[in-house]
Amino acid sequence: MDANTASVYEQMGELGAAVEYARRAAARLAGQDRRLHLPKVLIQTASLRARQGFSGEAEALFAEGIEAADAAGDLETCALGWDRVGEERLKRGELERAEGPLLEAWRLRKLHRLRGIETSYRNLGRLRMEQGDLRSAEALLDRALEPPEAPQGLMPDWDVYRTRGLVRMARGNYQGAVEDLRAGVRLARTWRAGVSPADATLLSSEQMVATAYAALARAAATLYFRSGDPEWLREGFEAVEENRARSLRALVTGAPERRAALPPEYWETLARLETVEAALLGQPRDGAAQDEAERLRTALVAIENRGGAAPPPVERDLAQRLRRALAPDAAWFTFQLDEPESYLWAGDRGGYALYRLPGRARLAAAVTEFAEAVREGREVAAARGTELYRVLFGAVAERFTGKPRWLLSLDEELFQLPVAVLRRGGQYLVERHAVAVVPAAELVARGGKPGWEARLAGHFVGLGDPLYNTADERWQARRKESGTSPGLLMATQPGVQLPRLVGSGREIALCAAAWERPEAVLLTGARASKANLRAALAARPAVVHLAAHVLESAQRTRHGLIALSLAPGRGSELLDPVEIAAWGAQAGVVVLSGCSSGAGQALPGSGLMGLTRAWLASGATAVAATRWPTPDGSGTLFESFYRYLREAPEEGAARALARAQGAMLRSGGWRAEPRYWGAYFMVASR
Repeated sequence: MDANTASVYEQMGELGAAVEYARRAAARLAGQDRRLHLPKVLIQTASLRARQGFSGEAEALFAEGIEAADAAGDLETCALGWDRVGEERLKRGELERAEGPLLEAWRLRKLHRLRGIETSYRNLGRLRMEQGDLRSAEALLDRALEPPEAPQGLMPDWDVYRTRGLVRMARGNYQGAVEDLRAGVRLARTWRAGVSPADATLLSSEQMVATAYAALARAAATLYFRSGDPEWLREGFEAVEENRARSLRALVTGAPERRAALPPEYWETLARLETVEAALLGQPRDGAAQDEAERLRTALVAIENRGGAAPPPVERDLAQRLRRALAPDAAWFTFQLDEPESYLWAGDRGGYALYRLPGRARLAAAVTEFAEAVREGREVAAARGTELYRVLFGAVAERFTGKPRWLLSLDEELFQLPVAVLRRGGQYLVERHAVAVVPAAELVARGGKPGWEARLAGHFVGLGDPLYNTADERWQARRKESGTSPGLLMATQPGVQLPRLVGSGREIALCAAAWERPEAVLLTGARASKANLRAALAARPAVVHLAAHVLESAQRTRHGLIALSLAPGRGSELLDPVEIAAWGAQAGVVVLSGCSSGAGQALPGSGLMGLTRAWLASGATAVAATRWPTPDGSGTLFESFYRYLREAPEEGAARALARAQGAMLRSGGWRAEPRYWGAYFMVASR
């Protein structure tokens, strides 16, 4: 049972959980069962460790598993082992070293008429494609798609179609490629519909199928530029946005309902994981704590899978629905990074167009260089911003770029782009446009959200200046009041001590005053706790402003841990993206003014991970965050932001942020520099 569970998690790409279950399976085997089944478990574990980056350990486990299978006379497992060795070497680009194991797997299957011969043809087809022998690659993939002599296992057939589609594109057969890629995407939809609903599992599966959608978009774009047929324009756009929509819609619309039914065991496990995460902040090399964290993450995935519900389907005709949903003053920009070229779809209520952009590597380098120049305040930033605007938007029709509201659907490295600081005609983009990053076009197209006036009718909740270290005079005063002994105090110190954010208490007070609602809730010092914040969110506030440290997490989908006040006897209290998404806070606007609060890994097809995504999943309409660390000031920019938002709520949060950034630009002094105001950006659900 454990081995089967590990296989499922492996197919979903949830490697930590798969390794845990594979190890359990190996530990439980004994006697004849051990002789018969251990080879498969060893090979499975080796494959997982290779995918985690432990190639040396993986090679040793592969050799051990193949030798054990040979000793047991299990030729099918021998072939499987050689296949996995070749696959992992192929992934690392070791083409010469991959060929021998893949041919040995094919030889065993062909000679002994074993199951899985189609897998050998698929892998050899991939190898020949990488070697540049496209004719042989296509012939081998044709064989892989022949009806198998025995039922196939968990291998996703869509990937064979995707690979043959790539080969056909490379050979110039774009019509044949589109047929294959359409089949791959169709099969991927069906396969993904059966994926377990845990967030980590959903995200992992989306990374697997993102390449099929991206390849279809590339083929459709090429055919559009060759023929001018608008159907290719539509198909490419919808391929890109469908994959993003499935990721975000599953999380944003499904999370509150899925999490409402989770048992107490889930929250207890999450609390234990957060305690271990806090300890790792102070002792990052603690191997036992890292193993415990991995075990707890695996348990969370398992519990979510038991209690979740399937995500809702993405509706069709996205392009037309998006056009109808756009406001007259808004333009939409969807980016797809690819090689050898990238693409930009620009649209408004009247229609849309497609533009070519440079390849991913060139754009990523330009974005990184520009962002670093802005962050460091270098003079060259202005020239770089002008050039990057030209590269990204220079060819785009004025009917799109002239719109005052821009909605951006970004991809991978573009999430790091400080869009507001791009320059056109000697002006910063923020002086011309209100920009919002929208994770998926589907969120805009489906509409149904209440207007900004309704979302912003409530009160203000602010959290700032938490108790972060035991040297804080407020901690000492609290100890004296409670009669806690110094010895007990030392015994319960947290794993990490953070510097106090002295100005953050004043920041939330000034921002609350700018919002002008008498029922503001301000949580500072020891009151800046998880329990108090959750209680304040229950009333569905219009604004949630968090001025707190944001810490790194080792797990890619859990980027960003909000540090709250120390808890007596429990150490650092951390607010995790998983828990935020589960709260269903339904706030209007969430502001994360902590350093690098908008950071996170940008995953193909899924978008930006981290706190912004978590708050959208929790029900927020918009989330403001920072791309890099900003000074611990008094919140002057956000004072302006709240004033503009209160005076003209119908214009929305992105417009209010643009006006506040413009006010900083005109203010003089250090706040007028782009490295200050350019760090902030807005993510919105529409």
